Amino acid sequence: MRPPRWSALSLLAGALAFGVAGLFHPFLAGDAATQLARIAQTPHWRLMHWTLLFAFPLMQAGMLGLVARHLDTPGASLLRTAAMLATLGFGIWALNVLLMAGTGWTLAQTPADLSAQVLYAGIHPFGLAAERLATFAMGVALMVAGRGIRAGARFPRWLADAGTATGLINVAVAVLFPETSQVMYVGQGIIIAWLAAVAAVMLLL
Repeated sequence: MRPPRWSALSLLAGALAFGVAGLFHPFLAGDAATQLARIAQTPHWRLMHWTLLFAFPLMQAGMLGLVARHLDTPGASLLRTAAMLATLGFGIWALNVLLMAGTGWTLAQTPADLSAQVLYAGIHPFGLAAERLATFAMGVALMVAGRGIRAGARFPRWLADAGTATGLINVAVAVLFPETSQVMYVGQGIIIAWLAAVAAVMLLL
């Protein structure tokens, strides 16, 4: 069954938007005051984070299109499971982005204020922990998706194997590295690259 073309376009638009916004996102390091000052000095901070947030539902719609393409194949059940896991992953992932788009930006308006620094230091670890859990959930989702694509035999095997490998990498990153590690963003970047590849294949086949 061929899903509507818009699902592939939605996935591609979401992956590209997320990827571009992510490339412009600065690495935050140092104490609360240093990070708040960096946020305040970053142009288009809110535009960047709202782009990331709007990309999540676009990518989720694309994942559902991937499921629709495989409904009449042996991989259907696996891809339904992958889509459900991706829903969980995207939702948890969005928590940290929402935190930084709203509270992080608001606190950054007074980066030298001690109360702002204390509040940021207290809430930012929650966002990072959520992102680590999201990385794990998305890793499991892609492992299952890779298996589903391979079982469905409708898309190239390299896409299935790349999905499985991307999932394994992100599960390992989430388990082995702390949520403050920059490696987390490398793993997430690979996720987005794979989703963009899925969108391209959906448009071509």
